[in-house]
Amino acid sequence: MDLKLLIALDETPPLSVLAVASLAAVSLTVNPSLTSESQPVLVLNDGKELRGTNEILRYLGRTATTIPSLYERDDTETSQIDYWLEYALTFSSGSKYEGACKHVDEYLLQCTFLVGHSLSIADITIWSYLAVGKRWQSLMKSKKYPSVTRWYNMISSEFATVLNDFTSAYTKKKDSGKPVPLKLKENGQNNGQQGPNEVVSASNRHEVDLPYAEMGKVVVRFAPEPSGYLHIGHAKAALLNEYFAQNTTGK
Repeated sequence: MDLKLLIALDETPPLSVLAVASLAAVSLTVNPSLTSESQPVLVLNDGKELRGTNEILRYLGRTATTIPSLYERDDTETSQIDYWLEYALTFSSGSKYEGACKHVDEYLLQCTFLVGHSLSIADITIWSYLAVGKRWQSLMKSKKYPSVTRWYNMISSEFATVLNDFTSAYTKKKDSGKPVPLKLKENGQNNGQQGPNEVVSASNRHEVDLPYAEMGKVVVRFAPEPSGYLHIGHAKAALLNEYFAQNTTGK
């Protein structure tokens, strides 16, 4: 499935949408063509449009075939997912940020996922709000919210090959105020040119591009597993690290 995501000229695409699209193996062409402060718009293959981040997330969750039940659950769990989608906006308010962390931390005290017993778009949405900010990195080091930290690290580890390959580039460019390319090459094809639209694809990927990487200046790291055990996600991350180090003469 290849869809078009329209965003404002002065905005970056929502990380939650890019992450869910990658998990759902949906190819997105990101087109920054809307006026300032416009909500993102997903253009479907039949020309119909879905407006707003949460509506786009619900659609991607419903149509996902790679990971079942990202959104479609029983009535209770679907309503719970809707609650967390709306609540996630709290993380965008600086004065309410830590209160939101505390709320999620208390909820996750005895839960592995935010809704039910498997990953949902609710998890990815709140994970995305945390992943794009330096504030959360500081709070993780303080060990103030252990349940959220455990949950955040679990998602980062379990889905490392899908999420971590563009999150760092997204965060860096978002902080710098520059456009976020987030281009993943598909089927090993690359003509060395980048058009006005930027493609995010998670299906049939053979090569991963690291946007704006400078030869000899890329530094990769290997995040430790909190439990002390090597997880399959870390093994995959190690391979990616080696790939980037070799292809950019980094370290």
